[in-house]
Amino acid sequence: MSVDEVANKRNHHYATVLSDFDQGKVLWLEKDRTCDSLKRAYCQLSNASETVHTVTMDFWRPFEKATRETLPDASIVYDKFHLARLLNRAVENQRRQHRFGRT
Repeated sequence: MSVDEVANKRNHHYATVLSDFDQGKVLWLEKDRTCDSLKRAYCQLSNASETVHTVTMDFWRPFEKATRETLPDASIVYDKFHLARLLNRAVENQRRQHRFGRT
């Protein structure tokens, strides 16, 4: 399963999206991007706690919290886009420190 958010209007109005990672299908859309919105979305899926073993998501803490509380046996895998961005920032910070002599 995959969890993400989409902007449904300008000014930071979001919706939480649950999708089947393997099939690339949207399973559920829930208003907002909060811990509670993801919990509500999980409740819409029958037997989610028994059938979902892995959830991919970005580093949004409310999504992580909702997943750990609702699907405690599921593994969380952070998506490669956000992970690569964090790693690139860390490398760039180290490069700048080395370049300007701040080690």
